[in-house]
Amino acid sequence: MADVPDMHAGALPGSGAVGRRLAYYRPGLRQEAHSHHRPHVSIVVAGSFRETTARGERLVCQGHVGFRADCARHSVSYGPAGALVLSLGAHAWLAAGVPAAGVGWVRAAVPFARQMIELAGANEAEAEDALVDLWAAAREVGEERRGKGCPAWLAEAAERLLAAPENFSIAALASSIGVHRVHLSRRFLRHFGMTPSLFRRRAMTARALAAALGEEESLAGAAVRAGFADQSHMARAMRESCGMGAGRIRRLLGGATSVQSAGPSAR
Repeated sequence: MADVPDMHAGALPGSGAVGRRLAYYRPGLRQEAHSHHRPHVSIVVAGSFRETTARGERLVCQGHVGFRADCARHSVSYGPAGALVLSLGAHAWLAAGVPAAGVGWVRAAVPFARQMIELAGANEAEAEDALVDLWAAAREVGEERRGKGCPAWLAEAAERLLAAPENFSIAALASSIGVHRVHLSRRFLRHFGMTPSLFRRRAMTARALAAALGEEESLAGAAVRAGFADQSHMARAMRESCGMGAGRIRRLLGGATSVQSAGPSAR
């Protein structure tokens, strides 16, 4: 994929002073340690990446919301389907609640990313209110679960679904890692905020998006490559997960560039 741009990005219509920006980072892209000049919120709409900060390394997946203080340093390695990320400028009240290392990730309710995209182009005040509510609730959950990280077997299950979602039934995945199907579902829901079957469907959506954006391929071809029955099946999953179809995402992400040339505020 050497000839594929590192990143496609575009501002959402009506984003106002907050500066709502949608960006897609290609599969396998690595960003060395860097910082950002202003606090912001990152919502992972599709895909995944591994992020390393002063607090250690973690897998960040679709549905996670990150609150980043200014000058926070991190390095990022994007997953097998890349990542589609919605970024919004954050005010001081939000940055003040971020951990000392400067980066804090929480999982959101399943429809949150889609709702934020819908609000981002329409109503700035509603979007800010939604973030306030999310951050308040997420911090309480974080306090209750402090120190309870993701077990290695659960992280492995997630990585397998992200790498090849079309190759696994959830029952077969549970069996392959030596846990009961029900136990997998319960722990998956608790840690990732969604069932493994929904996570798998979203991973397929991210793969379809990667095919549609990363190569000159028809949407029908992208659907087949990602494991969907047809283009209409993919379109429904894309709208459910991202709030818009692949065609509209292509139009919004009109600017292709290199992350390195885009500077430290690229994400």
